[in-house]
Amino acid sequence: MKYTDITKKELEEVVNKYVEYYNGQEEGCWTYETAYTRIHQVMTTNGAKCLVQYDDNGNMTGFVMGYYKQYDDILAYFLEEIVIFDGYQGKGYGSQFLAELEKLVKENGAEHIEFLSVNDEHHMHFYEKAGYYAANNFAIMGKHWENEKCEKAEMFQIREVTDPEEKQKIARLILEALTDWFGIPETREEYIVTSADKIFFAAFDDDKPVGFITLTETGKSTAEIYVMGVLKEYHRDGIGRRLFARLKEKAVFQGYEFLQVKTVQMGKYDDYDDTNRFYLSLGFKEFEVFPLLWDEANPCQIYVMAL
Repeated sequence: MKYTDITKKELEEVVNKYVEYYNGQEEGCWTYETAYTRIHQVMTTNGAKCLVQYDDNGNMTGFVMGYYKQYDDILAYFLEEIVIFDGYQGKGYGSQFLAELEKLVKENGAEHIEFLSVNDEHHMHFYEKAGYYAANNFAIMGKHWENEKCEKAEMFQIREVTDPEEKQKIARLILEALTDWFGIPETREEYIVTSADKIFFAAFDDDKPVGFITLTETGKSTAEIYVMGVLKEYHRDGIGRRLFARLKEKAVFQGYEFLQVKTVQMGKYDDYDDTNRFYLSLGFKEFEVFPLLWDEANPCQIYVMAL
């Protein structure tokens, strides 16, 4: 077995396998975006230690994620999650992973491992066999509100599109339906044609494309949202926010440090005012207005974001 720290290089595969496992085996409703957020939050926690396990053939078989916690008298390691992927369970991989984790955190000064476990016979047997016990001096407290997030998550899928013809087909379908924003035929056609060579993510309702977003490089360390559109009947379903999340992750992975986007200045048109508010809600900041970059009736507002 081989064990390495999770880096940006492994993160995409880890996230995809996480979604595949929990949605397939545990009846979860994870999307790529929610799984990425969950794993990335742990990875960026102070004191994080997250590992992937590979078999002798180089196949990723599972991962653990957690972080060190300092108490008054000891250093502990909190195990957020251990996952052994489909096809590798029941073969001792989980036990080997726990043993390797214990060895590693001991070497780093930890005297204790703690975690939350599902309270069923299968999980209790696995952990008790490895020498763990159920702590009874703490109780888990919580409050829950019902919502429709699982239904929404299953309704729309976000994926990267790499085929140039498919990119143009999706861009045409979306932009020709959004004439309130893309009403100039020549400009709209330019967006469609040039989308073929851009980083491109699309949202799908079953097999129907309902939105897309593209990324283009503007400098060694900077990139721009080149064009983005979501069919009007799908506005306010969170699709734009999910498309942006995937694009931002890709921009970081590509090594960009800043992201920008252009739109019509706030106060000119109601539809574009909604667009401005959307970008501001994502965390973009006003950078500069170029009154004549496009034309006098459409002053260009540039927003920027540090990645």
